[in-house]
Amino acid sequence: MMDLCCDCGKWQLTGIPCEHAVAAIMGNDGDPVDYINECYYISTYMNVYSHYINPTEREELWPKPTEDVQPVKPPAQVQKKRGRKVTARRKEPEEIAIAGPQKKMSKKATVRMTCQICHVEGHNKHRHTQGQNKRKKGPSEGVQVDENSTCGETPLEQHNLFTTNDTIASASLQCQV
Repeated sequence: MMDLCCDCGKWQLTGIPCEHAVAAIMGNDGDPVDYINECYYISTYMNVYSHYINPTEREELWPKPTEDVQPVKPPAQVQKKRGRKVTARRKEPEEIAIAGPQKKMSKKATVRMTCQICHVEGHNKHRHTQGQNKRKKGPSEGVQVDENSTCGETPLEQHNLFTTNDTIASASLQCQV
């Protein structure tokens, strides 16, 4: 109480005893008004605002400077760049001395791929297409006709999965050949 502080912090912030401090002061038969900060006294308020504040004159009546004074230019407006700002942490002097000068890695890959099948750089075994008859993704160029089917019927028609005029026409052309 003699330090004019409480654990809740209100008394230090406002200068007025909080409810905890008031309970402690009243328990010691004291007056809480005696523990209020001096800035809240009427006498302090009157002393602060006792003098007269003069109004300022118009700008035309301001005294002119005697020396050649250059007007202050406003700072140039810098456009804010898009995206997240790239920052690196600040290293301690000891870290810089231990690490020494470091080179930046290039953005291009430094290791070239080598195919395990043909041993040529530039692709790997998953992209190797030499000697493989892989079906390309996308629309098929023609419909394959099963040897067991009768002419005019495609395997798709037999199962009623796909019946368009283009499929029927291409199947009939293949049967005629």
